[in-house]
Order: sequence, then C-alpha cells, then structure tokens
Amino acid sequence: GNTFIDWSCDCDFGDMDNDGDLDLFHGTYGGAFGGQVPTRLFLNDGSGFFSEFNPSGFQLTTTTIVAGNPGIWCQGTQTTNTTNSTGTNCDVASSALDIDAVDADGDFDLDMLHGARQEAPRYFKNLLQENGTLAWRDVTGSALPAGYWSGGDNYEQEQGDMDNDGDWDLYGLNWPGLSDAVFNNTSAGGNITYGSMQTLAASGNDDNEGDFFDYDNDGDMDIIVAAFASTDRLYRNNYAGGAPGTFSYTQVNPAGLTSGRALDSDVADIDNDGDYDIMTAEDAGQNEKLYKNTLNPGDNKAALIAKTEQIASGAADTTARIARATIKDSGNYYTTWYNTNKVAVSVDGFKLPEFTAITSQGNVFRVSLPGNLLGSVSYSWSSKDEHGNTGVSATKNYTATGAPVGLLYGTQVVGPAGPVTIQALSEPFPGTDLYIGAGGGNVNQSIVVAFSAAPALVPIDFGGGLISNLAFPPIDGKRIFADADGEVVAKFPIPLGSSGSQVYFQAFSRYATAGNTFASSQGLEITIP
Repeated sequence: GNTFIDWSCDCDFGDMDNDGDLDLFHGTYGGAFGGQVPTRLFLNDGSGFFSEFNPSGFQLTTTTIVAGNPGIWCQGTQTTNTTNSTGTNCDVASSALDIDAVDADGDFDLDMLHGARQEAPRYFKNLLQENGTLAWRDVTGSALPAGYWSGGDNYEQEQGDMDNDGDWDLYGLNWPGLSDAVFNNTSAGGNITYGSMQTLAASGNDDNEGDFFDYDNDGDMDIIVAAFASTDRLYRNNYAGGAPGTFSYTQVNPAGLTSGRALDSDVADIDNDGDYDIMTAEDAGQNEKLYKNTLNPGDNKAALIAKTEQIASGAADTTARIARATIKDSGNYYTTWYNTNKVAVSVDGFKLPEFTAITSQGNVFRVSLPGNLLGSVSYSWSSKDEHGNTGVSATKNYTATGAPVGLLYGTQVVGPAGPVTIQALSEPFPGTDLYIGAGGGNVNQSIVVAFSAAPALVPIDFGGGLISNLAFPPIDGKRIFADADGEVVAKFPIPLGSSGSQVYFQAFSRYATAGNTFASSQGLEITIP
C-alpha cells in the first residue's frame, strides 16, 4: 500500500465499525505543531491489513488540509475551529497530542475525543448506530460547554465514569488555561453533551498527563496527574452516591509524591497486593518513578456493567447476533480490557456454555452469539478482574423464531427425577453449531447426548434403564455433568453440504440410586434444511 508523511504523538486502536477487529485512528500534530495535517482513520480488514477510510474520495496533494477541502473521513468541509455540529463543517486537523476512543453517548459505538495542543479540543460522533454504516460528524460546538478551553498547552485528556451512572465523564488537562477541569457527561437522546465544569484545585501548572483509578477502594475514580513543572498530584473523588454529576475532587498529599519532569503516568497493581500503584515516565534524563500504594485497601469492588445492548427479536438465521456492553472497574479502562469478560446465555431455560466477550477498546466490549438459536433467549454479562471480583449485569431477553426442529420417536425410561427430555435449541443450518438440550437428569451426575445417522429399527434394551432409540453403535456423543437444574447442553457442528440429511439424537442420564442405573429419553429426529 501507499504511505504518507506525518507527525504523530498518539494513535488509538478501536473497533470503529463493529466488525470484531481493531481499526486505527492516527492522530497528528503537524509540522512544527502547526495543526494543519489531518487525522486519518484506517480500517482493519480482519487479517491485520489496514486501508484508509475516506468516503469523501478526496486526496490531498500536500501534507496539509485547507479550508473548503472535504473532511476526508468526517462529514462536511474543513473549517478551522468550527462550532458547526450539523455535518456542514468539520475540523479534522489540529495539533493533537492525544486522542481517545470511548462510547460517549451510550449507543455502544466508539466516539472520538480529539485533543489539540493549541486549538480547541474536539469531539467527533460515530454515526454507525444511527446510520447503519460508519460515518463521523464533528459535534464539538454542541458537545462541549462554553469556556471549556482558553488557550494552549492542552496536552491531554481522559475519560472515566466519575459518578457510577454508566456514562463516561471527561477530564481535560490544562484545558481552561493551565488548569485541569472535569466535566459531567449529560448525553441523552443520542446527542453527546458535557457540562458542569469543575476546575481542580492547585492545578494551574504545566501538567502533562492524567489517569483514573480507585486508589482508596471506595468505589469511585480518583485521578493521578503527572506534572511536568511541579509536584505530581493526587485527587480523591468525593462522590458518595446520589444524582449523576454530584462528584467533586479534593487534592490529597500522600507522602512520596515528588517534583520531577513527568511526561506520562500509568496505573497498575505492580506488586500484586490488591491495590493500584503508579508509574511515571520522566523527561530530561531523569529516572522513571514508581509510587507504591501503601494504603493496602485491597480491591474488593466488582466491575460495573451498567449498560448492555439489547438484541432484537427476530427469525433465527446464520448471521451472528452481536451485543455490546460498557464496563468500568477500579483501574483505568486499559486495565479493564484484560478482565475475564463472559456472556451467559440460556435458551428456553437451558444454560449454554458461556461466550467470551472481547474488547473493542475504550470502554466497549463485544460478544458474538449464534444467530441460529431458537426460542426464548436470555443473556447477561460478567466481568472478573485480576483480584477475583466479578461484576454481573442485569439479564436481557429476546425471542428467536423459526420452524419447529425435530420429531420425537421411540420409547423412554423415566428416572427418579422424572422423564429425561431432549430438544433442539437452535436451527440446524449447515455450517452452524446445533445445540441440543437435555433435562430431567440427576444433579452432578452425567448425561450423555449421543447421535447416529439412523434410528434403531426397534428400541434396543441394554438393561438397567438403558434403552437406545439410535442405531447402534452411535456415531458420537457428549458426556456432560448436569447442572443444578439437572440439565445439560451439548454442541454438535453441522457440516456444510449436509442439507436434506437426517440425524438422530438421544439423551441418557446416569443415577447413583437404587433401581435402574440409567434413564433414557425418546429419540429426536432432525432434518437438516
């Protein structure tokens, strides 16, 4: 592919188009911090190859963009420091030292907070959810309040949920003059808005970077500021519950923070003692600094999964059903990416094996569920952090419709827990996985779900309650221990090219009680469509 000349200080990966791979927003500050070179967006094709997203089709003839040029990846024409938020104008070129991808408006796609060293920091809304296709709009004029910036040295910004309401608030470093400020996220109705600006005490210095983390384990996000020309500072969040936006910050002065030439700060549990420590990178040949948290509060706070995407009801098919969630934990969002994030799914009450969710970067996580599930589907999210705390979301439901799957035949043997049942939980489309649910088993005893290419001509009685409605021997089977409801779910791949064929299933439950050793279900005949 082609290359281009650039001056970059920060880039962000994120799944901008919700296709399951990470795209690249490439920020730039321009030659001599001129702020005239545009940021660019490159989409990942899923194989690690990136191509520029440029719906305008416009190509620059030099490195800079000028007024009236199309916005390349953004709606509208280039207009420096525009406040237009309708898509007529945009400003995609500024002296950005930092850019941040985060879902700001609660629609589960990643928006873009675009820093600017000496111009107005900007906000770009991702219109994927609204339009169904990727598109961007500069909404700076309507998203950010009057007076949010007042000059140069806007080196950095961060986003985090400061009031545990599920949306992500904003911290701007050196934004109003050399002061740092925090803003409450007031977005509603798909519109990105921030308000209630609060200036942080003693922040009128030349700072360089900030990070969110819960240093005192009280359940809200505190801030560490890496100072370039003063002492690094720690701010405690005073939020104690209540209405959104009622957070405030107080500077605290723990022993150990020193003066330096800090360029960056990051947080992590360095010594694995359950609390978050701080590392700063220093300029001018000075040694980097590690600040160990000696409060030792121990992280016992579970992740907050306040917002999860609703899957629409509809016909079962071969297209995966995508759901997303925003997750906040005690560390910065980049540590939450490494939580163990799962989605529990049940169909008609049968619990499927959990599905793994992946990070879209920012505060968004994504899961792909089978599109061929059939029946009443429930799903919920969980997020387990490095300290063993697990947060769980509320449960959501949808209905997947389709033609009834399977015909029962043959005989059964009833066990102590009642009849062993068997049913298809998904449509058996070629190239998909078929989920078979079996119930009526003994808790913590095994159930075998077996299949064959033909039924038994007459039921085969092996004694002890084991009667096969399948031609013997079966082709394969799954042995699974029953859950607390005496149920199991087995998964079988349906090969491509198998349309029109029949396959036969049966479940056998083992009992450690007097009488019959086994109970047997009827057979289930399934025709592959």
